[in-house]
This record gives sequence, C-alpha cells and structure tokens, in this order.
Amino acid sequence: MTTAMVYNWPEDQWETFLPFAERWSNSYLQFCQGFPHKLYVCVCGTGSLPECLKRLNPRVIRYLGSGFDIGMSQHAAKHISEDLMITGTSRHYFYRANPIARMAEVFEKYPDSLLCTMTSYEACPIGPFSFPNAHIRTAYWGISPARFRRYPYDISNRERGFLFESGEWAVNRWFDACGLRTIQVTWDSAHDDKRAWARIPNRFRNGDQSSSLVYDKHSEAYSKMNPAQKREVEKRTWGLRIQIRPI
Repeated sequence: MTTAMVYNWPEDQWETFLPFAERWSNSYLQFCQGFPHKLYVCVCGTGSLPECLKRLNPRVIRYLGSGFDIGMSQHAAKHISEDLMITGTSRHYFYRANPIARMAEVFEKYPDSLLCTMTSYEACPIGPFSFPNAHIRTAYWGISPARFRRYPYDISNRERGFLFESGEWAVNRWFDACGLRTIQVTWDSAHDDKRAWARIPNRFRNGDQSSSLVYDKHSEAYSKMNPAQKREVEKRTWGLRIQIRPI
C-alpha cells in the first residue's frame, strides 16, 4: 500500500499562514520521519514555496480556486496516484511520533474507508442538519484519492466546505450511501460506529484531547479555557449525555 501526505499552503495569504506552515514543517520533520510516504504541497496561488516547505522537497500541486483547504485537497486528489491520501487544514500540526503511519495502518486494515481524527456532533452552519449531527472535522483526515475523484460535488467556496463536513453534501453520508465505512482513528483505537465517538476518552474537546492524532487552532483554544468554559463547549460539541440517540 502507498501513502501520500498533502499539506495545503495558502500562498495567496502568505503573511497570515506562514507561522502555521513553519510550525507544521517543524512538527513534520520531528514526528513523521521513518514511514514511507510521498509528500505533496498543494499551493493556492502561483508564487513560490516558503523556505520551511521548500526544504522538505515536496511535489508541488497548483490550485487556483477558492475552495479553501477542502477544495485544495479535492484538487490535489486529481494528481495523486497513491492508495491513501492524508490531508488537512493549514493550521494542523503534529505532536507525537508516527501520525502518518497510524493512518496508514488503519487504512490497510479497512481499505477504501473514510478516516477522520477529529469529529463532533455539532450542527451544520448551513441547512437543516441540527444537533446531533455527524460532523467530520477536516483538520487531519484520509481518503482514497480515487474515491475522492468520484465525490459528486465541487467544493469551490467556504460554504460548500460546510456542506462537505456536516451538511447536505456530507462526505460521511456519501460514504454511507456507497456502503463504505467512516472510521474515527485514535492512537489506539478505530471506531466505525458514529455513536461511539462520544465515548472515546480524551477526544476533541474532551479531557486533554490526547486521543487526537494532531492538534489545531480549535483544540488549542479548548485547552486554554477555564473549566466552566470547557463544560459549555463540550456540551455544544457532544451533548449533555455520553449515550445520545443514534445518528
């Protein structure tokens, strides 16, 4: 099995995202070496890579659309031949060894599954999909690029990204319709039952969040909250009870 890692670089917003690219590249060098994979950088724009990404010697894919991270990942899938494509937002970063290897391990066991590492039951900002709603956070996730090329909708703007994560075009519901698994991946478990997401200890916005394979701006924000704020955010994300009704 072959694996690709895609980092999305918004070159058109260089000053805003350069600190995140530097943090990502440092964490990639520290925690992602030793497992065979091919590195791609999908660049939104026509300019050059910053030095922090150039030093990684990636294959560069150019994207000239306005679909943000998900649109960039969708475009990248057209140029990738590996079995598994791992991708995410520009703000995610690694904090523990072998996050790419862990994704590949689960994908090899469950081929052609949708892999997600941060989930919630949050409502979609657009449309009728209210809480509890299976919400795939695309901070760090995996999919077969061949499967992604069959996804029937073009993610060409921010609003369509919401629909992709948790709305009418939700990628996890598309996988359901295809008879395929959506798997929540942690360091030591894999869950294809969406009702089990809220029972994973230290998941996104719960405990110390150490079950997550990566961190991002939202996990960072939660970690800095006081206990009362954390309870409120966790309730909004997961509900008052661990045992909620099936999705």
